[in-house]
Amino acid sequence: MKPNNPKKYEGIEVCDLKISIFEMKKHYEVQFVFKNRDNIDNRMDTAINYLGTEGFFREKKRIKATAVQISGTDGTNNLATSEDPNE
Repeated sequence: MKPNNPKKYEGIEVCDLKISIFEMKKHYEVQFVFKNRDNIDNRMDTAINYLGTEGFFREKKRIKATAVQISGTDGTNNLATSEDPNE
């Protein structure tokens, strides 16, 4: 029996985003870490498209994206996901 450990890629940097990719059985989980929120949706889309052309994603699997903004001074993090209705 094959172990249920996801394949993972970490330490990827594209469009000023630090990216980790976890390949699950039926989908990918992509985590974006960023400091600058400017144009974040476009940068995430560009990064996913670029990584797709580089062969990181298979066409039949969906991608679940999570973005985490690193704050500068107060030490709090803001979390937003692609499934967040407020985004």
